[in-house]
Amino acid sequence: MKLTRKEKKAQTYMSLTYIRKLKKFKVSEADKEVTYRRKPKKYKQALYSQNRNTYTFEKAEGIFNRWLEKNKHRLPTALLPKAGYGFYFKGVIKNISLYVNGMPEAMLSYYYYGDYKNIAIEDEDGYVDTTYMAYIGDESYHPQKGYYDADRTDGIFTYYPSREELYASEVFERMIEYCNKYITPQNSFYIFNFNNSSSVDIDTTDESKLMRIGMQKDFKDAEFIDGLSEEECSKLVEIDKAYRVIKYELFEPNKEPLIRYIWLDRDKKNDT
Repeated sequence: MKLTRKEKKAQTYMSLTYIRKLKKFKVSEADKEVTYRRKPKKYKQALYSQNRNTYTFEKAEGIFNRWLEKNKHRLPTALLPKAGYGFYFKGVIKNISLYVNGMPEAMLSYYYYGDYKNIAIEDEDGYVDTTYMAYIGDESYHPQKGYYDADRTDGIFTYYPSREELYASEVFERMIEYCNKYITPQNSFYIFNFNNSSSVDIDTTDESKLMRIGMQKDFKDAEFIDGLSEEECSKLVEIDKAYRVIKYELFEPNKEPLIRYIWLDRDKKNDT
């Protein structure tokens, strides 16, 4: 079939050779994510279908892995790859995992692997909750200024000459700050559980010096339950009269967690 001049121009415009000349990011096949080019309306559908091509941009995970090689010494401990995706912290309990996804977004996810049936886990992996340390909500590019996170309500943006610098400054550096503050031998991982709901926190092992206001409130004048069996305490948790505190010391992966029970409402204990 003989193509018209306009159709030949469309074919050239959508060819892989043309795309490769224009693309900014030269990456391996493993680190590519695909975004389909919008179909030019003025050209024939048949021609477009025969020449469907793509732009290629580097995944955030690929940028993070490269950045991590140069900055891993700045984290509180080495990262160990998890099966499939994510990282453990070396020497730290396996209840905490680090993830960096394609937004990009850096997060700590928390898991529970014990026997209590009324712990509110979300899936078969034991997932309980996540802390989002940093993310880029709306990555944008200004031709004169550079890359920036447009997800700011105040309209005050910081511009970077490359996506790598944007990700590093807005996400990876904040991730390091958070991890160095909380993933320390002085801290513990707390799970609070009552009436089939759960919440988690990382805070100091010394409960008299808790960092977070919410934790201070939970432990202020807390009256721990003594003299009752494990079964009796679990029953109180189920009927919403007490909550369970499970406390893991972060850098003691082989140590059993401390499990205690607190009256949820002091007035209710007389109703048991």
